[in-house]
Parts: sequence; structure tokens; C-alpha cells
Amino acid sequence: MSAPHAPTSVERHTMPPTSLLVAALVMLHRPCTRNRITASLLLARAAQDSTLSAAEREACQNLVDELEHDLLSAPMDPQSSASHLAHRPALRAFRRIAAF
Repeated sequence: MSAPHAPTSVERHTMPPTSLLVAALVMLHRPCTRNRITASLLLARAAQDSTLSAAEREACQNLVDELEHDLLSAPMDPQSSASHLAHRPALRAFRRIAAF
């Protein structure tokens, strides 16, 4: 029996869009900054999948835009402000990556 291998970048990007969408829903079930960023990343990947219709891809991208806007404009809660600020660079980096 061979040891399981880590998925390659090609294997990681072949996940069906339904799996990406379900994973995004799971992340949004318990909304926190990290889960919203993760859901945004998953939805952005789904929005690039050619097996979805143009309307479905647009809906995914609209949700990404809403999540990013909400994360960047959310008022700072004193208890979670450090966590929220820690995720802002990740969100900015995500935007640069998603632009490609």
C-alpha cells in the first residue's frame, strides 16, 4: 500500500463546484472573520468553474464581493479587533490573487 500523497495544484483545482459551494455554506454557518474569508475564497474558485452557467458564476462573484465588502467595512468589536485586523492583509492578498 502506498502512502497518501498531498494533492498537487492541478488536483486541488479540479474540485467540483458543488463541493466548493457546500464548503462555503458550511463556513458561513458559523460566521467569523476566518470563515468568511474562507467562504469568499471557495466562492471565488467556484465562480471560475466553467461547468457553472454564467448566471451561477456571476452569483458566486457577487457573494464574494458582498463578503469582502462586509469584512472590510464591519465595525471593530474590541474583543475581536485584533483577529479582524490580522485577517485584513489576507483579504487584500486574496483580491490580488483573484484578479488573475
